[in-house]
Amino acid sequence: MRFGLPRSPSPSPVRRTRRATTFGLHSDSEEEYNAYDYESDSSSSSSSSSSTSSPLLDRGRHKTIIDDLGSPLKRSETRALDTKDDARTRQLEDTVATIRLWARYRDPYEEWEKKTRKDAFKTARKELFTTQSLLHDARTKSNSVQDQTLAATHAKQMSEIESQLSSFRLAQEKEETVLRENWKAREKALWDRIESVIRLEEGKVAARLEAERQKREAEEKKKREEELKKRLEDERKKAEEEKQKAEEEKKRKDEEDQKKKEEEDAKRKQEEERLRKEKLSAEANVRNRLGFRTASQDWSDAREGILAVKTNLIAGVKSVKELKSEWNKYRRQITPKVGQVTNDEASIRRVTTELVQLLKPNPPHIHPVYSALCYSLSKAILLQAETEVTAEKRSAIPLARVAFNLMTTLEVFPDMFWAKLVQRMGGWAIPCIIPDVDVDGRAWSTGEKKPGRGGEKEKWKVMGYRMNQSSGNGEFEGQAEYSTRVSGIMRVYWEILKVQLMFPHQAPPDGPFIISRYWMWFSRLLDERPLLETAVGAELIYTALEVMGAEAADIWGLQWIKILQLIYDGTTVGIYGQENKFIGGDSPEGKAAKARVRMEVERIVTGQKKS
Repeated sequence: MRFGLPRSPSPSPVRRTRRATTFGLHSDSEEEYNAYDYESDSSSSSSSSSSTSSPLLDRGRHKTIIDDLGSPLKRSETRALDTKDDARTRQLEDTVATIRLWARYRDPYEEWEKKTRKDAFKTARKELFTTQSLLHDARTKSNSVQDQTLAATHAKQMSEIESQLSSFRLAQEKEETVLRENWKAREKALWDRIESVIRLEEGKVAARLEAERQKREAEEKKKREEELKKRLEDERKKAEEEKQKAEEEKKRKDEEDQKKKEEEDAKRKQEEERLRKEKLSAEANVRNRLGFRTASQDWSDAREGILAVKTNLIAGVKSVKELKSEWNKYRRQITPKVGQVTNDEASIRRVTTELVQLLKPNPPHIHPVYSALCYSLSKAILLQAETEVTAEKRSAIPLARVAFNLMTTLEVFPDMFWAKLVQRMGGWAIPCIIPDVDVDGRAWSTGEKKPGRGGEKEKWKVMGYRMNQSSGNGEFEGQAEYSTRVSGIMRVYWEILKVQLMFPHQAPPDGPFIISRYWMWFSRLLDERPLLETAVGAELIYTALEVMGAEAADIWGLQWIKILQLIYDGTTVGIYGQENKFIGGDSPEGKAAKARVRMEVERIVTGQKKS
């Protein structure tokens, strides 16, 4: 490593030029100086130890090498004196002397230059150390300033964090206080319940111990009686014979009483039937003048209507290929549209408009196809009621709105809908008891099988029972499934009547869809005790009261309250005051429906809102 430093002010010795030797050898001082200069440069860039190495040491090594060569040369000289002339010997001796002198020569200029280089290197190292010290001090000072800045920032941040933690601790303490108070209240309530349960269990244990004591006393008493009977065997036998006679007498008397009671029930039913017929015959003239009809007549009309549709209308459309093709084309579009209705005005208007456009296109359908499409539309609405309404009660509202809009827009549709409704439900829509013969006087399940009539278990089908699709064994649906399905259809029917309260100007003047049919339905049902004692009857009463019971109180006032009183007595006291004869009967489904009817009557009378 070189340093551009000025030379020291010490005088530089003058280098003298050697004279040439007399042996024809030129001086090697320049080459030796250059070699020395090169070695000095190399040694100063590597390390301090190598930089201090002297050329004199190299000359010493050269001298040693020459001295080592001395002995063989001397031997060669001695041999040469023996074989050569004296001139050759002198020349060799002078040459060896010259080499030895040149190896031992010390140049003052080179010594000065070496010393100067060494001083310059020391000066450079000292200045380098000073510069590095200053840089280190500056860096140390800068690091100190940065450390102070970081410490101040850290202290400020720690202060902010402590402030936040303090606020968090206050909020946490407040929250813990609230939670602790809530926990104490909850614990107090829990212990109160535990103590009440303990008192209840103690009462049960006391009752159980009392029962065990009574049982033990009874066993002891029985044991004493057995011991007494063993001692009095004759008297016991006699007592048993007398007891047997008394039981036989009692049994005979009970049988007579039961037979007498059955005869009285039969007479009572006959008398009720006779009075009902007399009442109907007495009211026939008034009913005819007012245009009223009996339940049996309404069912007969609906039955004849559905038979006419199946036998004449549908069969006629199916018999003509063009009509059947057109009917099937539009019939397949009805069911998806009925399933799209939701409980909002836009959906109700849209579905109604689309259905009307299907049934009344331009140009219009011919009358048979139009009537058949009205029948298919009625079936689609009722099937939708059986599936959707049974799962969600509120879905009956938009379905009823669409049906009501169609009744006020489409001709023939109300009659088709009523006939199909009676077919799907039996006599519950009227209500009435299905007679033992069909409208044509034919006994059920007899005669030729035709569309809508004949076949095995025909009466069950007319009553509204459908085949159980899940079982697949050809059996009818169970009582619970039948009750749920019929209830869904009747809910849509009651909602159709209820819609007329919102749109009285669109209410039909007569027919099965007028408001007065609600009152007529209850009056007819309460007059048919066999229907009241079924679980289906109780479920339909509950459905009717839930949909329109409160509105009926606003319409008929006190007279409706009397109807509710009869229904309530039928669920608490008994039908017409007869004990153990309640609305819904003795089945589990009937008892559950009876309880719902009682609660619904209480809700209507007290004016509570629907939940």
